[in-house]
Amino acid sequence: MGKAQDLMTPLWKKAFGGCHLNRDTLALIQNSKLSVTVIETYYKGWVLKIDCLNDFLPSQ
Repeated sequence: MGKAQDLMTPLWKKAFGGCHLNRDTLALIQNSKLSVTVIETYYKGWVLKIDCLNDFLPSQ
């Protein structure tokens, strides 16, 4: 499946505002300063809904 994502990514980026099909979005978020609070999967794991908090923003 990864090869298909690699082949589709150039066209997909143009059609969908820079979205990259072949990036590991969850890993990128987990390695950032964001805290993952909820992960929901759809379509057998093809689509993720990831809720995050930015722990480095000042409290209001």
